[in-house]
Amino acid sequence: MSAHRSPLVALVVAVGVGLASASTAQAQARTPLDSGELSHTAHTLSAGENRLTLGTAYSRGITDTVQVGSHAFGWFAGPNANVEYQFLEAEAAVMSGTVSGSYAYDGGYSFSVVPTFTLGGRDTSRLNVSVGYGRFRTTLQVRESADPIVFEGAEMPLRLSYDLVVGPQNTFRFLFNSDVQTLGEASPDFSGGVGWLHGVDRFRLGLGVVVTNYGIEEIETILATVRIDPNLPAVYPLPYIRMWWRF
Repeated sequence: MSAHRSPLVALVVAVGVGLASASTAQAQARTPLDSGELSHTAHTLSAGENRLTLGTAYSRGITDTVQVGSHAFGWFAGPNANVEYQFLEAEAAVMSGTVSGSYAYDGGYSFSVVPTFTLGGRDTSRLNVSVGYGRFRTTLQVRESADPIVFEGAEMPLRLSYDLVVGPQNTFRFLFNSDVQTLGEASPDFSGGVGWLHGVDRFRLGLGVVVTNYGIEEIETILATVRIDPNLPAVYPLPYIRMWWRF
């Protein structure tokens, strides 16, 4: 991350610390943040627990070690589902595996298998590492007079994060994500940044900032198809915003 963006990261951390301090006195009366409700950790939701995000992704703990989920909006393009199984839990180390799949009505698809390792507890600071493998195919019709653009290949998703737990309701997440794809890209997609996660009763809010290059080469391909000269930056900043409920 370049030096001129460091004040923004510092501001995110400072605001989060201030709000975390203000809410400490009321923390015990609220539902604490749990590693099982966060993405890309090896902990799963407990049996009977539900998670619903603002983007209508829904997950439910079937048992204490099996979690299923789906993205409701994704069903407009085709069916999708994911299953996570926590197969190892030691005193301070947990491992799980997630199988995800989707099928689009236009013939596109995605499939991935992602094992995840977490070093740390559900309510303590923890390191999370995921490395997986997947296949995908996406078809995009830019112009009716032209052949559709097809993105197809394999990918190796990498997810690294460190969750700094500063109280029952507050966690700072430092993250780095990358997808190495066999699309002939000059460089793998990546994103990195920091987010503050806060719980208010059963509602959760995540705020932060990330820097990424996701989608740049795909957008350049689309612009070239419609004869627009692309002049895109190598990376760009994005707000990190997450909202969900655990119940």
